[in-house]
Amino acid sequence: MISTILMDIDDTLLDFDLCAKWAMDEAAKKMKLILPQNTYDHFKKINASLWKQMEKKEITSDEIYCVRWEKVSLAVGVSLDGKEFEKHFLAYLSKSAIQVEGALELLEYLSGKYKIYAASNGPFEQQVQRMKLAGMDNYLSGYFVSEKIGHSKPTKEFFAVCCKEICAADLSEIIMIGDSLSADIKGANNYGIKTCWFDKESKGTENPADYTVDHLLEIKAFL
Repeated sequence: MISTILMDIDDTLLDFDLCAKWAMDEAAKKMKLILPQNTYDHFKKINASLWKQMEKKEITSDEIYCVRWEKVSLAVGVSLDGKEFEKHFLAYLSKSAIQVEGALELLEYLSGKYKIYAASNGPFEQQVQRMKLAGMDNYLSGYFVSEKIGHSKPTKEFFAVCCKEICAADLSEIIMIGDSLSADIKGANNYGIKTCWFDKESKGTENPADYTVDHLLEIKAFL
């Protein structure tokens, strides 16, 4: 019987695209830059590729923060100081907490029945701050964030730390909910944890998750 839920943050509870687009625009204003309309599209593609590399242990998160805006700059043909832009971008991102539809209602429902822990790749303080701004922090029993753990999803080391601190009697008591097939679902499955894939774009892709939903409130049907 499930007693504990591990829940991803970005693109599961908080809408990363809306948050990051706002942070990018504010950082551009701060640096008095005019960015092409397709800048965020390039950032999204480049950022996703870099995080996939980190999942494979090819680069570190610090390296991502050092190079992603330099790569975006080259892609859109705008000269900017990538490291300076990153500093402002992260500062604004920490202030952005736009919820995914149904996320707060789901947390309110689940918190009355289970212990919920956030399980996220990213900077610890930033993720905690954003969850507090979103009004979601009170529903959580704690945070497992890659920066603090020293390992990232989908590694077994990440999930080992989670399970050790949760102190569940058996792995069958835990379920991981997230939007990433590679980081959340594959990672948890490989460690022996049940999974629920949030297929937010309704791709309908065949996947190894125990459950699949395309709206968060559908999770109420089985938890």
